[in-house]
Amino acid sequence: MSILPLIGLQIIVFGAVIFFLKKILYRDTESSINRLDRVYQDMLKKQKDLGQKIEAAEKEYNEKKEEASLVASKLKTEALDEVRKKQDEIIKKAKTEADAIVQKAHDAENKFNRGLEKHFTKNTIDHSVTLLGSAFNEKIIKALHTQFVGNFMERLKDFNLTGVGPHINKITIKSALANKKEELSGIKAMVEQKLGRPVEIEEMVDKNMIVGIMLEFGTLLLDDSLLNHIKEAAENYKKKIDLED
Repeated sequence: MSILPLIGLQIIVFGAVIFFLKKILYRDTESSINRLDRVYQDMLKKQKDLGQKIEAAEKEYNEKKEEASLVASKLKTEALDEVRKKQDEIIKKAKTEADAIVQKAHDAENKFNRGLEKHFTKNTIDHSVTLLGSAFNEKIIKALHTQFVGNFMERLKDFNLTGVGPHINKITIKSALANKKEELSGIKAMVEQKLGRPVEIEEMVDKNMIVGIMLEFGTLLLDDSLLNHIKEAAENYKKKIDLED
C-alpha cells in the first residue's frame, strides 16, 4: 500500500519536471527563433539596403558611363572639327603658297618678256639710227646740212660760253660735210666775240653725223648734228620704255 503513493508522487514530480523542462525548452526555442527571426529580418534589411545601394551605384555608373560617352563623343567631334580645321588651314596655306609661286612665275615670265621686248625695241632703235643715215641721198643731205648749219649759227648767238676756260685757244668744228669759208669765218668770229680772245679753228669731217655741225672746246661739246638729235630722241624713247614698268 505504501508503494502506490510513492509512485504517484514520482509521477507528479516527473510530470512537474517534464512540464518545467518543456517550459524552459520552449522558452529557449522561442527565444532562439525570435533571435533568428530578428537576425533574418536584419539580414533582409541589410540585403535590401545593399540592393538599394547596388541599384544606386549601378544607376550612378550608368549615368557616369552615359556622361563619359557624351564627353567622349563631344571630344571626338571637337577633335574631328579641329583636324578638319587644320586640314582646311593647311590646304588654304598650300593653295596660297601655290598661287604665290604661280604668280611669281607669271611675274617673272612677264618681266622676262618685257625685258626681251625692251631689248629688241632698243636694238631696233639703235639699228634704225644707223640705217637712217643711209636713207638720204646726197642732194637731201647737202640741203639739210646747210639748213642745220644756218640754224646752229643763229643759236650760237645765245650760247653761254662762260664755262670755256682761258686756256682753251683752239676749237674743233666737226661736221658731216665740208663747210663753206664764210660759215667757218662766221662761227670763228662769234666764238671770239663771246670769249673775248682770238681762237684757232680746226675743221674735221665726220660723215657718220649725217648732217649738222658740232663744236669742241676741250671737253665742252656743242653738238647740233642730226645724228645727235636722233640719238637723243632714241635715248628719251628708251627711258620712256624703261618707265613703263
